[in-house]
Order: sequence, then C-alpha cells, then structure tokens
Amino acid sequence: MVPVLQLSFRPEAAILLPTMATRAAEPRKAVGRKVPATKPKALGAMASGTFDVRVDQKIADASAVLQPVLNHIRGVVHDTVPGVSETIKWGMSFFELDGKSLAHMGAFKNHCSFGFWSKSMGPYLAGHGIAPEEGAGSFGKIIRVDDLPPYKQLCGMVRYAAKQVADGTWESPFSERKGPRPEPVMPDDFASALNDSPPAKENFTRLSPSCRREYLEWVTSAKRPETRSKRILEAIGLVAQGKQRNWQYMK
Repeated sequence: MVPVLQLSFRPEAAILLPTMATRAAEPRKAVGRKVPATKPKALGAMASGTFDVRVDQKIADASAVLQPVLNHIRGVVHDTVPGVSETIKWGMSFFELDGKSLAHMGAFKNHCSFGFWSKSMGPYLAGHGIAPEEGAGSFGKIIRVDDLPPYKQLCGMVRYAAKQVADGTWESPFSERKGPRPEPVMPDDFASALNDSPPAKENFTRLSPSCRREYLEWVTSAKRPETRSKRILEAIGLVAQGKQRNWQYMK
C-alpha cells in the first residue's frame, strides 16, 4: 500500500501567518541620516553631532575623486568632537564648537583643503612639522586621504583645537586687527604686469583696500621666483575679470 500523508491543522498557525504578513507590510521606521564615519567604531560619536545639509551639498558637488577625502575629514571631526556643529561661511564648510569656529573645509576643482581656524593653533602645528600654506588651509592642497596626517594623529590635532575652545586659549585670526592696516608697497613686477593690462589696472584701482592687500600679500608671500611669476599672471587674469582674490568663496 502507498502510505498516505496526513496533514494536521493547528489553529495557532492561522493566527501566526496573518501576523507575520502584517509585520512584513508595515513601513520601516525612518532612520536618521548618518555620515559615513572613517572608523566604524566611531559611528556612535558621529550620531551626536549636528550636520548641515548645505555641507552635504558641498560634498556632493565636489568631484568623485575628492568626495572620499571630504567625507574622511568630516568623519574625523565628528568622531573626535561629538558636540561639533556645521555651517557655511564665505562659501566654505565650517565646523563650530560652542559658537567658535573650530576648522574649515573647502572643495575646489582639483583639490580640497582643511584648516584650523584658531590663530593659536599655529605653534602647535609647527611643533608637528606642519606649515600652513597660503590660501590652502593647514595642510596644503589635498587630493587624497594620504595627503593628510594619519587618522589618529589628525584626531589628536582636532582634539587639541577643541581643547583650546574649552580652556579659553582659542584665538580669532582677526584678534589683532585694530582699524585698517596700511596697504603693502606695490612690487615693481606686479606694477609692470598691471601696466601691461589696462583692464586689470583699472579694476585693481577700484578694488577695496582689503582686496588689493589680499592680492599683494599673495604675490609677495611666494617663496620661489617661478611661483611668484605664476601668481602674478593668475592675479592679472582675475583682476582683469573684475574678480577678488577669493572670488570662489563669494558664491
């Protein structure tokens, strides 16, 4: 004889199945946005920070090559300082703590930058062999994560910057400005380049004293002759278009 398979009916199954179907149909709870942390262990710390959607957009607008670097920098700051907040100033992303600017992050066409805002960070960075580059933050032009100090070392620097805010040693980079400063002397090579470009010469005279100062200090701070010549050429091109030195921050 062929064995007959007997099926038994359990009443509780009729209750269980609809319950499971109901759960499957229930919408999932929305999860708050979290920025990918550089280190998985730091996700909890990052969740307590305050994020700005405008910074999200700045990162999204950057090139695909620079986005991982910007996310790495952002992750380091939030990993190290859980209470940090974000904002936009002068077209750049800023990290703030207790109302004071801790650091800033910028994205350009072919590189990005990251720098500490407190003037008193200068000696500390110098002690670690880091010399800020004019117009490029504390670490110069950054193209990849390897251009930055190692993760733990960079966290230590961010932690020190936060400590300055806490102990009152944070110092604004504008703290010594008492009224307008005298305009720097016009270098002969820059004056000659302006004379060779009438539009640039006319526009330069129309710039405010602070804008003219930015150009002159940028040119004269070059350490190598070829760098100085390159900056003069670039400055003349920008001035001829009626642009300020840091025009890209005015967006």
